[in-house]
Amino acid sequence: AISKLKGHAEIVKSIAFSPDGSKLISGSYDKTIIVWDAETGNIVSEFKGLTDPVTSVAWCRSGDRIFSGSADNVFIIWDAHTGEKISQIRGHANQVQCAAWSPDGDKVASRSYNKSLGIWDTHTGEKIAEIQGHAHGILCVAWGPNGDLLASGDGTPFGGVPGTIIVWDTATLRMAQELRGHTNAVNCIAWSPAGDLLASGDG
Repeated sequence: AISKLKGHAEIVKSIAFSPDGSKLISGSYDKTIIVWDAETGNIVSEFKGLTDPVTSVAWCRSGDRIFSGSADNVFIIWDAHTGEKISQIRGHANQVQCAAWSPDGDKVASRSYNKSLGIWDTHTGEKIAEIQGHAHGILCVAWGPNGDLLASGDGTPFGGVPGTIIVWDTATLRMAQELRGHTNAVNCIAWSPAGDLLASGDG
């Protein structure tokens, strides 16, 4: 290990680097979000005031905003520099498990404990759309680098069911491709920088 960062009192559920790689954010079951200096490992700032465990964090490509989802079904858009809340959105029926910013920063795709994805306007907090098509619960989501495609993977948290990846056309919100081949739940997916390859992991 290059360094070990200590600051949370409970389980760290989600982490994400800032776009320039200089900082790291972490969300924890201790109901806090910490911004770290990636080089020194020092705490830069701490976002407090949450009432439930933080289950998901993500950094906007522009670096000026941070997303967090929590166990009270709420997600928040934060000012990355001041730690102030920009907007607080309630729309999921269950806790927010994962999310992905669109490359232009105008939208967030998020999922809860269900088979659908919510697409949200990050400036107004309004739900733009809800995408359905998975046979099982969605476990991961990733926005393509060009913004025209969105990928989501499904499965059951305890395995035993072959997972499927669906690639969505973000202009029409329709399925562009369905990828099968996993023998277990798809837990993570990532696009290549050019957007022509998609990596996925199961287990």
